[in-house]
Amino acid sequence: SQSPASLDKTIRVSDEKNKIEGKVPHGYLETVMETSLLYIGELIMNTIVAKLKIEQPSKVMQDPDRIKSLIQKPFQDFILNAIAAPAIEETLFRLVPSAFIGKKGGIRWDAGIPVSVIFALAHNLDVNEFKEFKFRKVVPLSQFIQGVFYWYLMREKGITHAMFAHSMHNSLNFIIATVFLRAFPGKTVK
Repeated sequence: SQSPASLDKTIRVSDEKNKIEGKVPHGYLETVMETSLLYIGELIMNTIVAKLKIEQPSKVMQDPDRIKSLIQKPFQDFILNAIAAPAIEETLFRLVPSAFIGKKGGIRWDAGIPVSVIFALAHNLDVNEFKEFKFRKVVPLSQFIQGVFYWYLMREKGITHAMFAHSMHNSLNFIIATVFLRAFPGKTVK
């Protein structure tokens, strides 16, 4: 185990090496800021989309089963949606496709855009009352933008940044939904 002083020296040497090679070290604070801006932009965009009466796939606050889960099992819901889902989705939609194209070539939007479309459309999958999969006919614009953002993070900063940002995004949704349900029991958002 390294002492804090030697770890600090290792980090400084690594940062200096990156500067010499023209690379920018990527900290998580930058990812937090970018994710926060994405989230604020999505709130504005979703408000405009709702005013235009374009249906979005996110129906957390209208789904009685999700509301019940948020109220009765908040810890399990948080683990599933803020930790497990981002890890699985980032592996499936970012890490695996990126492994096929390799790290060379920068961001590679030619791969990132189609993968983001598939990521967005995957959020349209739903299960009906008969436990059958169905595909909702809605516009997953928010999920597409998230997919593009997570692709950028993964290609530029690494998979851990994409997972972190996805987890942060889902955590914010969880916190807002949980606070809303506790503040306004029995209410849903239309």
